[in-house]
Amino acid sequence: MPLPILSDLNTAFCRCLAPVVAGLIISANVHSQAPSFTVLCAVPEQHESFEPIHYAYSRALSELGYQLTFKVITPARTFHDITHGQADAICLTSNLSLSTFDTGAGAPLNIVLGKSQINGWSVNPVINVNRERITSDNSLFVGHIKNQSSDFYLRSYNVKHGVATKNVSMAAKMLAIGRLDVMLLIETETYETTLSYWLEQHQVGLSKRLKKTYIADANYTPYLHKRHQRLKKPLERSLTKIVQSHGGAIARHNIAQWSAAAADYFNRTNGHTPHDN
Repeated sequence: MPLPILSDLNTAFCRCLAPVVAGLIISANVHSQAPSFTVLCAVPEQHESFEPIHYAYSRALSELGYQLTFKVITPARTFHDITHGQADAICLTSNLSLSTFDTGAGAPLNIVLGKSQINGWSVNPVINVNRERITSDNSLFVGHIKNQSSDFYLRSYNVKHGVATKNVSMAAKMLAIGRLDVMLLIETETYETTLSYWLEQHQVGLSKRLKKTYIADANYTPYLHKRHQRLKKPLERSLTKIVQSHGGAIARHNIAQWSAAAADYFNRTNGHTPHDN
């Protein structure tokens, strides 16, 4: 007699469990069948704003029924790829990058998702670094990191002696040996710490002469391919709601709040959405 009882219990258990399993399968199929939406992003993964940007798009597109693929590439490649139909959006663009690379493949959304500024760094106290001098004094050698907003800034103002560097450490070295009069950098904790640390380690006392001067604002907006213009308003509304819930666009003063929200979101959704390097 015990065996039939066990059999009955197993049958009853399986019958109870069947709707749950079916529901999970349906849910998984619905998720897997969600249309893919590829967003190109020129922000390096190690940058402090990468996870907040990734989170904002993951959440916004999920709410609109899309599965996000985040692709990390260079700024110049973003416009090339979206022009050739290889992506659906660019995570962040600025007026400077638009004036340099935009081909009319799409249009920016009416929302500021990220805010920063371009600063000029110098170690020569005699040089009075400011926006007017950088754009008018052809004797200055002005450094920038290739394919960043500072690069677009130099192009848009036709700075005569623009010197491209691969990274902040190279910029610090060139400042130290006098190869650069000023270095333009987007304001981030990562870049400023690296610049100061390198000078402190390699050029004793030089970091104390390091001077930062505000040059220009850098506001960043999403850029949507024209084939998705029907999504323009819904995506604007979704991203705006997310931005407002975190006290404003991603910026240095609120990066900790954004990062915490991103970590919590990805923990609850079992990790990151797909992205490629």
